[in-house]
Amino acid sequence: MTDSDDNSDEAIGPGLAERLVEARQHAELSQADLAEAAGLSAQQVYRLERGEGSGAKLETVAALAAVVKVSPAWLAYGEPCAAPRWVKLRAKGRPRKPPTE
Repeated sequence: MTDSDDNSDEAIGPGLAERLVEARQHAELSQADLAEAAGLSAQQVYRLERGEGSGAKLETVAALAAVVKVSPAWLAYGEPCAAPRWVKLRAKGRPRKPPTE
């Protein structure tokens, strides 16, 4: 079975790499930490973040989205209505509040 073998007729949208990097950094995870938590290899995460994930399975994207706490629809397709709150605030010109310690 290849990465493009799943039950969806819809390809993962452009921009997955950028959204994945942004969400991973927002979650303050390394590629290795994200991979482990999502049940993937670090190489898979690396490839997805480099834009080599056009054949990524939706279940892979859903696993990554769950770890970084974003909607799979936003991560896979960039759906604005499914964007996390911190993305919507940034779009309105409000910077993200720094994490409290």
